[in-house]
Amino acid sequence: MLLFQVLSLTTLRKIAAIPHEAAMSGWRQFTHFLIHCLPRPKHSALIQRILAMPNKRYNRTQIEVLTRPETEALLAAPNKDTWAGRRDKTLILLTVQTGLRVSELTALRCEDIVLGSGAHVQLSERK
Repeated sequence: MLLFQVLSLTTLRKIAAIPHEAAMSGWRQFTHFLIHCLPRPKHSALIQRILAMPNKRYNRTQIEVLTRPETEALLAAPNKDTWAGRRDKTLILLTVQTGLRVSELTALRCEDIVLGSGAHVQLSERK
């Protein structure tokens, strides 16, 4: 009965699908434990109903990648005659070539960029 109370709360409170699926995963594991550990579970019909419940579906947002014309348009947008324009083009180019997230880009320090042969960007977690 507790499971059905939890499920009704998820619909009443409009809880997101991901915590719902995590809870259902826990219930499924527990019911599998009951099936394998108990010789004749008293509530076998209820256990079978729990295992027969489908996973809740939710839509994931698609991550889209920029096309080549979109990337070229972004790189052509900054004014290369000004310092700020050259800076913006450099940051856009660095982001496109390395795949850095904005938070990673803004956290970069001069010592994180290695120039010369085998040039690369070093990322480290900072707290």
